[in-house]
Amino acid sequence: MCRIAGALSLTDKPVQEKDVVAMRDTMIPGGPDDAGVWLGAQHRIGLGHRRLSILDLSSAGHQPMLSADGRYIICYNGEIYNFRQIRAEFEATGLRFKSDCDTEVLLHVFSVEGLNGLNRFHGMWAFAVWDNQEQILTLARDRIGVKPLYYAVQNGLFLFSSELKGIMAHPQFVRRVDNTALQLFLEYSYVPHPYSILEDAHKLGPGQWLKINTTGRIELGTWWSATHNLVTDFNWSDQAQVELELENRMMRSFERRMVADVPVGVFLSGGIDSSLLLALLRERLGKNIKTFTIGFEEDEFNEAHHAQKVAQALGADHHELYLRPDRGLEIIDRLPQIWDEPFGDNSAIATYLVSEFAVKHVKVALSADGGDELFCGYPKYWLTMQRVAAMRRHSLLCKGISSMPPFLLEAIGRWRTGNKLLKIQDLTRATGGALERNAFAYGQHVYSHYQLERLIGKTQHTNGLPQMSQWECVSAKDPLAKMLAIDLMSYHADDIHVKVDRASMANALEAREPFLDHEIVEFALGMPTAMKLPGGDPTKSKQILRTILYKYVDKKLIERPKMGFGVPLDRWLNHELKSLVDFSLNAKRLELEGLFNSQYVEAIRASFHKNPKQELSKIWNLIVFQMWRAKWLS
Repeated sequence: MCRIAGALSLTDKPVQEKDVVAMRDTMIPGGPDDAGVWLGAQHRIGLGHRRLSILDLSSAGHQPMLSADGRYIICYNGEIYNFRQIRAEFEATGLRFKSDCDTEVLLHVFSVEGLNGLNRFHGMWAFAVWDNQEQILTLARDRIGVKPLYYAVQNGLFLFSSELKGIMAHPQFVRRVDNTALQLFLEYSYVPHPYSILEDAHKLGPGQWLKINTTGRIELGTWWSATHNLVTDFNWSDQAQVELELENRMMRSFERRMVADVPVGVFLSGGIDSSLLLALLRERLGKNIKTFTIGFEEDEFNEAHHAQKVAQALGADHHELYLRPDRGLEIIDRLPQIWDEPFGDNSAIATYLVSEFAVKHVKVALSADGGDELFCGYPKYWLTMQRVAAMRRHSLLCKGISSMPPFLLEAIGRWRTGNKLLKIQDLTRATGGALERNAFAYGQHVYSHYQLERLIGKTQHTNGLPQMSQWECVSAKDPLAKMLAIDLMSYHADDIHVKVDRASMANALEAREPFLDHEIVEFALGMPTAMKLPGGDPTKSKQILRTILYKYVDKKLIERPKMGFGVPLDRWLNHELKSLVDFSLNAKRLELEGLFNSQYVEAIRASFHKNPKQELSKIWNLIVFQMWRAKWLS
């Protein structure tokens, strides 16, 4: 696990080694064990690498790494869990490897099979390979987008980096806010790919590749997609066989992710997904596994006692840390440095703290993320279907709401209903697309269209997430199945992965996602949603996972209302962090910066103080952006 960065000159001007090193060394926490830099092609290309040693801790794993014939040079961030099996295939033909690391295997497979070779791998990765012969740079990202990769074209340079701060570190890169990305961030609390918050900088999407030559000609393509790789030929009517097949696929995936030359642990919440992960690992490996949980004094946020009971039942070596408010508040000051793009998911704070805690005991931690997106675990899925049904039953009422002045709907919302009436107005006025698709997109909006216009003036009609354009491409006809696939491509790729990757790598901890092995993803996306959410009953969400889990754990330990992995941020912002609110959203400062309507921001603040939970996401997104702007654009 590592961090990568690089630059390709698209003119005759050479790449400076010091600039590549500066890009690379913005990410030292993600690669503290080693560093390397390579320049070639008369200094037209420069690759930088920082290493977090997990496999083959020796210097044989140093990067950038050259192929045996010197044609290819790679800098790579990730883990390929089945690399030893692939290496054995080549060794059987007489080939000999110099190291015991997956980088060398990846480089050899690429040199022989190109991007087609990626289909061999189970794992997570983002890499750059320079072809000395063809003078082409190739970037690629893993299927689900676990590992990040940014790129930019500006001022005669092509730049890439694991984090946006790497690109911003290049002295020739000019930082300007992308207004469409800003609008999307305010709507969704994260910036979806292919956008980044800065003009001319982009995110390579999950399962995508990019090629660029020295003239600046770019090719973009997709080598794997969640919309086209569903298991469809299984006998879904045989419930017992479906459960057995899923359990076997999970067993294989979970065991693969224990491959390491350093200690491995598990993030444990005591919920369905992390408990199932621990239970199957215990069943397969038959040994105590280190588990880690963050606890809170506030009962509405605290899952620690649930996790402790599950850990005890499964014989885990359990570790828990109760969060002191002052520690959580301290982390907030560091958010813009760690998440170098505006990021409004406040569970990032707890994720950082559990990573900081775990790294004292292990160097790799398994996270159970992905279970909700694959097996219908989030309320937004069934709530979307309920909203659609209600809108169809009460279409005349919805039309009446849509004709009302939006300022009146907002006033009613601040008193009682939140953004529900404004969302109904947006949905009723929407043209084109299935009602289910639009309801799913607008249901996630933090700000309605009217509120965005009040806040930032004339807005771009983005039609929601870019990934919503894939709605009809998902082969399943069931709207719930479409939601799961879209969420995996958007929310999971650009929120959950970003949260876990930055939090873990900032602490020199490698986080792995065992539920997101493509064998599980392809099987789960092809599975009828009736096996995940029978009868649309929220109390039976993730039913198939429950059935497998209860073979190993008493259901009484698990059956409880779902809790988010958050912090008491609404209280903090009204008390301990009130000065942060006042400073970030100061009217004079906002007027000077010219992005936000200061009078409207003041109205949001007043509403927040009356109804903190209702307005939390609105106020937090503004604060997060202002903190980011002060750190990176001042």
